[in-house]
Amino acid sequence: MADNKYSDFSVFKAHFPNVISDEIQDYATNQVLEWSCYLFTRRVKGIQFGFCTHCKEEYVTENLKHKDSVKCKKCGWLCQVKANGLGRSTLIDEAYLLYYMKSEINPDAIIAQGYYLKRNYTGDYRETETEFKVIAMYLFEPGHSKMYRRAYWPEEENSFKECKKVFSEAAMSMNYKACYHAKHSIRAAVKGTPFQYCTWERYDNLDYIGIFDLAANYQCIEFLTKVGLQRVVEAKLGAGQTYGVINWRGKTPEKVLRLSKREIKDMRASGVTITPEVLNCYHRSHRQGLNYTFVEAYVMKDLEEGYYSGEIRRMIELATAPQIKKYLVKQYGKSEVRENYRTGSALFVAWRDYTRECEELGMNLKQDHILFPNNIYRSHQKTMKKIQVKVDEALNGLIAARLPDLEVFKFEKFGLFLRPAASKEELFAEGAALEHCVGSHYTKDYANGKTDIFLIRQTAAPDKPYYTMEVKNGKVLQCEGGKESREKTKLVEEFVNAFVAEKLSPKVKTRKAKSNKPQGVAV
Repeated sequence: MADNKYSDFSVFKAHFPNVISDEIQDYATNQVLEWSCYLFTRRVKGIQFGFCTHCKEEYVTENLKHKDSVKCKKCGWLCQVKANGLGRSTLIDEAYLLYYMKSEINPDAIIAQGYYLKRNYTGDYRETETEFKVIAMYLFEPGHSKMYRRAYWPEEENSFKECKKVFSEAAMSMNYKACYHAKHSIRAAVKGTPFQYCTWERYDNLDYIGIFDLAANYQCIEFLTKVGLQRVVEAKLGAGQTYGVINWRGKTPEKVLRLSKREIKDMRASGVTITPEVLNCYHRSHRQGLNYTFVEAYVMKDLEEGYYSGEIRRMIELATAPQIKKYLVKQYGKSEVRENYRTGSALFVAWRDYTRECEELGMNLKQDHILFPNNIYRSHQKTMKKIQVKVDEALNGLIAARLPDLEVFKFEKFGLFLRPAASKEELFAEGAALEHCVGSHYTKDYANGKTDIFLIRQTAAPDKPYYTMEVKNGKVLQCEGGKESREKTKLVEEFVNAFVAEKLSPKVKTRKAKSNKPQGVAV
């Protein structure tokens, strides 16, 4: 932060010019506020005149309309037409400009000034000029940065207050104004100073105030960027989590990164994007004796913090966190596993789900070869299939229990017949053949008695899917055929109507209610 010598504003201000240069004034008016240019029209004895606020010339115009966009005939500037009597009472254009310069007294320092710009057209528009008000002042020199900003209160309007931290006014008081920064001024300002090599161009963060603040206070910014750690600098720049992986005051690469020369070489050769999370994972693994490579740290980084870290801790009854991580890293070394689980979190979730499936299947997880199988991908595939078989058996058992009560709905007429679906497999086969969702969406509901699914077949082809029908609360909700015949044919419609009349009539429903039999549910 600031040195005591800069607590005096007059000493700080000595770095800045006393006047706003013609270059800045020209840039503000003709570049930043190029859109704030109008052709004000008026009529004299039926003749229309237009006055250009850019070149301040007036000439005869022809039937220009309010809000038209035209080029001034005198200077060629693009202007918006304004009838001088319309909407001018509130016509004030505003913007914020940050402009960089060299220090007036220190050849190694750069400065920046933030200007509030205003063009007021509410009075005599012929006299409108760009107004400037300095609202922020910045000083960046090696080892030091400082900011002063104009006081808010009217009685202190011309006084400046020292800020505890350096920040961009574009994100604060000027947040709701059109904000600009002169990038060309940065190149001119840094030339010949230590900041010329700080890699500021790589960090397009608002108006670069943040990166120059870091570069002034931490000499390692240039090194970190050049060795591929731009993401680490960005985390610092954006007030993100850096996990203490960088010694920002370090004087050598080894001290900055807390790595040996060999480790730095390995890091650069790893080919992975090094983030604070990767470095944090790498350092932790070495403290835990896991000794990840940088590639392994990149893969396993999301297991160190947040949700997955908590999930690993919850597995403590099965294994310790280091045991789990060691196993996962070893698994990642297998190409088949790596092809299917590309991140540490995906790998962990697969292993966690595998252990849950083992418990459901009654497998003994106290045996290492079961808890930590040789190939987690293959083992997980096997347990998933066993669980699916178990689920299928349970659903088929429920469906089989329903069939006696659904037999009463069997029906045959017009060369067609109808019967209840007999199993989960049959429903999925039906859906696959007819290209609809009966198997995937309705199996559980059918098994649990929430809907009734009936298969309509042609008598001449009893095993070939034809139409599928859903009955719920005594009403036919759906009856669909294959992709080419979703709607019922005339024959199928007559068949369904006959089924409703014979099996779902009020008399039938009353008889079913007395016999306590279910009335059907959906596909």
